[in-house]
Amino acid sequence: MAEVTYNADGTVLVELVHPISPKGQPQISSVTLRRLTAGDLIETDMATSGPRKLQALLVRIAQLPPSTVAMIDAEDFDRIDQEVAKLLGKSK
Repeated sequence: MAEVTYNADGTVLVELVHPISPKGQPQISSVTLRRLTAGDLIETDMATSGPRKLQALLVRIAQLPPSTVAMIDAEDFDRIDQEVAKLLGKSK
């Protein structure tokens, strides 16, 4: 099973169960999430809730382009969503 690592600097490394291979780039086998800021929440407030909001957050906190986020397997996307909820102080 893929692991989640909580780093001392507040970042969270989520290993992907299903690595992705964006066109012309190296394979991505993990995603690092930084702590969210008020700015992240303000900027993504315009996005709809659910998957689109998570995509908008990942563009900011994981520095992934939207096209790469769209390639993430649904199982991994759900695991990342759970970790983002924890960063917000919510449990899923």
